[in-house]
Amino acid sequence: MAHKIGEDTEIQVSLKTLIGILIAVISVAAFIFHLEERLDLLEMKTNTNKIQFESYKEQPSRSHTDIEVLKKELEYIKEKLN
Repeated sequence: MAHKIGEDTEIQVSLKTLIGILIAVISVAAFIFHLEERLDLLEMKTNTNKIQFESYKEQPSRSHTDIEVLKKELEYIKEKLN
C-alpha cells in the first residue's frame, strides 16, 4: 500500500516524541560544542608545548658547565687526599 507524500500530507506526532527529539537534538549540539572546545584547548596546549620545546632546544647546552664543576670537585678531592 503506497502513500503519496505531498504538501497536504498530515503527520501526527505525540508531544512526548516531539519533546524527546528536541532534547536529543539539543544534547547532541551541546556535546559537539563541548567536544570542539576540548579540541581547541588541546590544540592550544600542544602549540604551547611545541613553542616551549623549541625555545628549550635553542638554549645553549649546560653540560659543559657540569663538566667544569665536576673537574673542580675532583681537583678539590685530590688536594684533600694529598
